[in-house]
Amino acid sequence: MSDPRTGEHRTGTLRTATGNLRRSLAVYAAAEPTLHLLVFLGSSSRGDAGGTADFEIGYIAEPEFDARTFQQLAASVLDREKVSMANLRRAPTTAFRAAREGALVFERTPNSFAEFRERAIHNWCELAPVLNAVYDRIEAPARTAPR
Repeated sequence: MSDPRTGEHRTGTLRTATGNLRRSLAVYAAAEPTLHLLVFLGSSSRGDAGGTADFEIGYIAEPEFDARTFQQLAASVLDREKVSMANLRRAPTTAFRAAREGALVFERTPNSFAEFRERAIHNWCELAPVLNAVYDRIEAPARTAPR
């Protein structure tokens, strides 16, 4: 069960641990002035990343943001061998995933995550028909090819 005010999970040790990791990483994110938004994706956003699972993080930042250095810092803070970083401005599919299931770690401006979610979902709704048409063209020859 989540507290709607904080997004923190009240039950389950893995979920609580993920919430603690979010708070720890948020301190470092706040210290990086070029970083605007940071979210956990996938199992790390759901709080069920167990054991040695990799963490996937989406971000929105200024062009001068040093993603590689922050990735190394995040791996250290999260005590993970590998942390994947995705620029949500350059990856519309990942942006939609972040909007749908992402767990907010840090937002420089209040409500920027909610605004990001609205934009990402709107963009996906416009992009999805185009992607589906492309997928249909790619799959059509495979369906009609002689066996």
